[in-house]
Amino acid sequence: MAFILKRFRTINLKSDALAVAVDKKTGGLRAISFSDDPYRLNYVAGRRPFGLPFGRFTVREVTCKSFKVKARYGYQGLDLTVVRLIEGDTITESYTFSNPGSGPLAFAAGALGIRTPFNDRYEKAATCLKKRCHGHIWCGGSSTYILGEPMNACGSCLGLVLLEGEIFHYAVERRWNSNDRGDFALLLPAVTFQPGENCTVRWQLKKYTDREEFISTLKSCPGFAFVQAERYSVSAGEQVVCTVSCTHPETVKFIFKEETGVAVTAEEIAGSSKKIVFSIDPSFSAGSGERDAVEKVLPIGYGSGLTTHLVLQVFDNPLAVIDRRLHFLIDHQQVRDKKSKFYGGFLLYDHETEKTFVEDRCFNDRNAARERSGIITSLLARLIKGVEDKAVYQKYDEAVRLALGFVDREICDDRGVVYENVGYRKLPFQRKYNYGFYALLYTLAYRYTGANYYLQKTCKILREYYRLGGSHFYAINIPMASLIKLLEQSTHRDSPGLLAEMKSYFIDHCNYLLARGTSYPRHEVNYEQSIVAPSVDMLLQGFQISGKEKYLAEAERQLRLLEAFSFIQPDFRMNEIAIRHWDGYWFGKRKMYGDTFPHYWSCLNAAVFARYAQITKDETFTSRADNILLNNLCLIRGGRGSCAYIYPYWINGKKGGFFDPWANDQDLVIYFNLTFNSALAPSPWCESHTCSENETRKASR
Repeated sequence: MAFILKRFRTINLKSDALAVAVDKKTGGLRAISFSDDPYRLNYVAGRRPFGLPFGRFTVREVTCKSFKVKARYGYQGLDLTVVRLIEGDTITESYTFSNPGSGPLAFAAGALGIRTPFNDRYEKAATCLKKRCHGHIWCGGSSTYILGEPMNACGSCLGLVLLEGEIFHYAVERRWNSNDRGDFALLLPAVTFQPGENCTVRWQLKKYTDREEFISTLKSCPGFAFVQAERYSVSAGEQVVCTVSCTHPETVKFIFKEETGVAVTAEEIAGSSKKIVFSIDPSFSAGSGERDAVEKVLPIGYGSGLTTHLVLQVFDNPLAVIDRRLHFLIDHQQVRDKKSKFYGGFLLYDHETEKTFVEDRCFNDRNAARERSGIITSLLARLIKGVEDKAVYQKYDEAVRLALGFVDREICDDRGVVYENVGYRKLPFQRKYNYGFYALLYTLAYRYTGANYYLQKTCKILREYYRLGGSHFYAINIPMASLIKLLEQSTHRDSPGLLAEMKSYFIDHCNYLLARGTSYPRHEVNYEQSIVAPSVDMLLQGFQISGKEKYLAEAERQLRLLEAFSFIQPDFRMNEIAIRHWDGYWFGKRKMYGDTFPHYWSCLNAAVFARYAQITKDETFTSRADNILLNNLCLIRGGRGSCAYIYPYWINGKKGGFFDPWANDQDLVIYFNLTFNSALAPSPWCESHTCSENETRKASR
């Protein structure tokens, strides 16, 4: 090892494994990178150094001797002593809070914290895939971690694992910018310090080969309990298996109060894991009319007084959840005034004022067009699935026909142009995302009605999309494979020409994606999950249409990047839910930036997983897709929708942890569930066209 003192802001410490930069003024860390990383990804880059107190503080002393850094701070009336020791590929840090005064000091949950920025920022894809990481956070009491995983899903990871103390939640400080997820801070639970009393939080930052090694380490780390359930959205009365891995599995138990309504039916220890089978009491009904699902936090005790938890969504029947939402949409959000330009359309709904809402001229994320098409798409998907109750069927049918008339009259003209707003109004440019949304809508309209007009309109929309350069754009939900199947089965005389035309467009598009690879272009944000997901999805559809293995091979290569956007935290809001962090600002009433766990566009991952499972017959991807889809149904509660759940406890000092009161663009979650959720038994129409006998092979990944 070598020790180098810089003349400027940092002290650089280098070993065979790590390169660490210590801020001379504050004692926090400016950089942690791996010595063998050719890109020198700095995992902890932030606006402020890593390891400082969260909030106002005074630096009292910073010393660095060899590979030991010590800093003292005055913080919220407390003394805070931080010691970090760098050894090989590991940094061990301890944070000791103590009360030097003569009276007690009490702090509410989330009042004390430690800054832990990870380099989860978004520039162009080429930069992200070399020099940025996803920050996967789990605040699980005594079992807390952050995994910094390179966005390219290759190379080593930096993992933070709690060794001592408890973490309550996390906060985010960020710019009002959609390309910067912000700086994280881990927050302590409520605590009272008597005079002279102290408490310590201690963790390790360590290099891991990949996420699999990180998970394996969590299972065997002393003082840590790694919790996983077989699913996170469950029905009352349904049996669930929870596996807890730790060094003393015999100590693991649920810590229930009498009113919890959870019955443990079996327990089994195998090696270092304890498997607990339990069920939620059937009398614990979620579908009370006010809510379709409720959050259920199940505390878990282990070791010597240590605790963590599992968070489930206790769920009503998914189809009942969907139908309650559709009834609410028709009763409260569809315009029935024939004199209104919005007649037949659906508007936003404000659950605080109990009124519809529209920003018709200034803010297009809140108009009656664009993503609001998902309401009509979902109604069509429900009708295609089949509605047994005659009165309900007639209600849905009337609503969807009025809505299709509204779209024809106000949004999509006879040439296939998709406009930004009602009255055929558009921006100086034409938003290509809209073309994918409405091509899917008209495809479903044809499937439901059988009217050739809707098939023709779909093709006109896609013809216009590709005329605008759409083959170089990563639009969402382009129905390539299903449209080809419909055209092949069509008896209309002009369908052979349309079939050849559409297939040519789609193959050209897939060839562009193939050639571009992971050099993703910027779209409405620099780099995001909903750029990668459409690429993988269209490549998979290219394989289904053509049977050419090159599309499947490239889809599998990019699938790893898509999977890297999410992790397996034991909470239904986070488990397999892709990182998104700006939707609450653009689509919500509170205009809050911050992590949106869940957000319905994470269903794009589910659609990709379901399609991939169909091609390869790998049922693990079917289960993963179902998990994502059911978890996202929490955005619908008692018929009411919410455009986003703002997950962090604090965002720039404002309280998070809430469903935004606007029902805006979340309803496409219904379409995704009706189409890709195996538990809802999708109709054969939802299965995609396939041309290759290799479809049934299980892909090697």
